[in-house]
Amino acid sequence: MAERKERLEKNGVVFALWDGKNLQLEVRKKPGNFFGFTIIPGGKVEKSESFEDALLREVKEEYRIEVLEYYTLGDFTEIEDGGIVNTRRLFLVTRWNGELGNPEKINDHIGVPIEKAFGLSNHPLTKTFLDVIQKEIFKLST
Repeated sequence: MAERKERLEKNGVVFALWDGKNLQLEVRKKPGNFFGFTIIPGGKVEKSESFEDALLREVKEEYRIEVLEYYTLGDFTEIEDGGIVNTRRLFLVTRWNGELGNPEKINDHIGVPIEKAFGLSNHPLTKTFLDVIQKEIFKLST
């Protein structure tokens, strides 16, 4: 009988904070994943946590705000080295309570118009996310 191999999975959230004018980006300064890139912020889903719970927690940890309104823009799955299945759920956050902050002070946060975000974001996955976000922002504004 063949041995069954367990499939390794991890889940994460990616969240675009959009105030109607600017999109928040994160400039990664800490060595590790995405070091040196300007990306859309995110984080991992903890065990026994839903994607939505992770969104609310991560936004609060990274920006010190409370999410009031968000849209789910889809799941993006890729197979990483070692066969790990990594699924990230993309959210667009359009309303929140509180002032944007940077309590962790690990990476820099910048707010830019979406058109400028394409030029600043040099990671291929972030460019994919930006395409989806831009389409949703257009839909919401019409």
